Amino acid sequence: MPDGPDKTIRGKEQMAWFKKSFADSDATFRLLISPTPVVGPDRKSKHDNHANDDFEYEGNKLQDFPSSQKNAFVVCGDRHWQYQSVDSRTGLKEFSCGPASNKHAGGLRQKDFRKDMHRHLNITEDSCRERSKGVSRELLH
Repeated sequence: MPDGPDKTIRGKEQMAWFKKSFADSDATFRLLISPTPVVGPDRKSKHDNHANDDFEYEGNKLQDFPSSQKNAFVVCGDRHWQYQSVDSRTGLKEFSCGPASNKHAGGLRQKDFRKDMHRHLNITEDSCRERSKGVSRELLH
């Protein structure tokens, strides 16, 4: 099925519920917790999430709405690496949780760091590092 308004991961009812409950929330911070990336980036070989071209239409809608809300962030899982990225179009920030050990790390390599989106990418044991302007530094000691 080609990408467009009829191709969906979430469905119209779930998207409507999400937008209403997210907008009605009086929480200081609002989190969209997703099993897959909303901002990404993800590998080009993946075809199952909002960060890829396959669901770009719905992904753009999903990125647009939280980015219009105050203190909104995305947290996603099911990644085999950790990252923090910012969508260049909307400014929406996404934090991805990854494996607790190198045994389950994979999918990307440290050299896949994309400075246009990633603020942090970790594939190895030094998971408590921040990368800024090409320089890594410890976040936790």
